[in-house]
Amino acid sequence: MKKGFTLIELIIAMGVIAIMLTLQVNMLSRQASKYKNFIKSDREESYCREALRFIEGEIYDLNNKSIRVTGDTLVIKKANGDENTIREMRKFNGRLKIVITYNKVKNSSRVTDTIVEDIGDFQVKEKENLMFISINTLGGKEYERCFGIGKDKRAL
Repeated sequence: MKKGFTLIELIIAMGVIAIMLTLQVNMLSRQASKYKNFIKSDREESYCREALRFIEGEIYDLNNKSIRVTGDTLVIKKANGDENTIREMRKFNGRLKIVITYNKVKNSSRVTDTIVEDIGDFQVKEKENLMFISINTLGGKEYERCFGIGKDKRAL
């Protein structure tokens, strides 16, 4: 009797290995896709929450003289005469971003910085002494914050 494998046994073994490899690659590619979507969603959430924290810092700054809501634009006047404007801006690819424009009175300069990019919608609503700010992501999730504004800070 000869020792070794026959050609049929080798072909069957290679077929089983090929099927197992195909299944493994398929599972790996699915997990990679799920991981990519999770990271994208987590990053969007993190950026939106950080944008709301930044806007909160601007609203509750002690140097604010008045806060005014015009449409979906938030205008903050400072005690030294400077004016900060937070609004949405459409990018060249049609997506939105939230920007803040710093208008400095001393040197007549205007600087615009991006707060968050690639969002679906940005809304600012005011009701009595409350301000509601919401950011919608491209994925459809909504992040909203409510801010209390004292009567002394509201611009009439």
